[in-house]
Formats: sequence, structure tokens, C-alpha cells
Amino acid sequence: QRIIVMYAGKAVEEAEVKTLFASPKHPYTQGLLNSIPKIEKHERRPRLQAIPGMVPNLLDLPPGCKFAPRCSKVIPACTEAEPEFREVAPGQKARCILA
Repeated sequence: QRIIVMYAGKAVEEAEVKTLFASPKHPYTQGLLNSIPKIEKHERRPRLQAIPGMVPNLLDLPPGCKFAPRCSKVIPACTEAEPEFREVAPGQKARCILA
């Protein structure tokens, strides 16, 4: 019924299945969904999108948002403090200051 997406040991997004697939709010969730192969018979298959960088060492996590070093939408505030896991749309939570 619901999906919780985790990164570096913490929930970064939670929503109903349909909501999450239709409108992901966290950049990590967006990256995961963009990496799913799409099988279409009559179209040329584009290359899968990869999330750049490496998963951080859980014993040496970066300050602020743990996904910031790999995020294409990172801004300076992302590295200052870890974002709260908050409601960003009805029934949908995300741990991202830009959501």
C-alpha cells in the first residue's frame, strides 16, 4: 500500500505506491525511478540513467543531507543541516529541503 525509500539508513520518502511513482519528491527516489528499464517494443531504448557517485560510508556520513554529495539539485543549505522528514504533499513525506 505504501512505500518507504531509504538512503544511508534513513527514510527519505514515504507515500502510497501510486503517489510515489507518479510524483516522487526526493531526488534519490527520482533517480531510482529513472534507473528502471522501460520495455517499449517500437522505440529505441535510451540508456539507463545512473545516480552519480558512491553510497557513503555509514561510519563516516557527510554533514547535512546524506544524499547531497550525489544530488544534482544540491544547494549550500543541503550540507548545513540534515533535513527533517516532513509532509510535502497530502500523505507524502520527504527528507529534502527542496521538496
